[in-house]
Amino acid sequence: MPLQRPKLKKRERALLLFGKARRWVFHAFDRDYVRKSIDRRHGSCKRCGACCNLGFRCPLVRADDLNGTKCARFNIRTRNCSAFPIDEADLRDRDIVNAETPCGFSFNSKNGSTRDHLAKWLFNARVGKWFFNSPIGKWFISGNGKYKKK
Repeated sequence: MPLQRPKLKKRERALLLFGKARRWVFHAFDRDYVRKSIDRRHGSCKRCGACCNLGFRCPLVRADDLNGTKCARFNIRTRNCSAFPIDEADLRDRDIVNAETPCGFSFNSKNGSTRDHLAKWLFNARVGKWFFNSPIGKWFISGNGKYKKK
């Protein structure tokens, strides 16, 4: 049944919520990465509804007659929905909810990982520059665990 949600552990639910926030950040602040990732994506949606259950069950997803799902607002979906999956990390999140049915999308290989890209983006963002130039950020980078005041 496509609309049933499995029992998730707290760690799994936290990973899904982090993934939802990660996708929002990419859409809001790094659309170039989203475009490049979508260019690497191939395949098509199998309409299993797993992506509609990430973090919480979307109230707009409905069961259809063909044992699949459909969105009540398909033509005016949010960026998170219309571009899903952005990268391999989204496929891993999706597999937490429904590992039995593989996603119809996959990605061509690339250099680097989503985590590398996120770290580079954070470092280059204003918030990242501020953080890494602050005393706490310098202590964080040093890795020695000893914070000394000047």
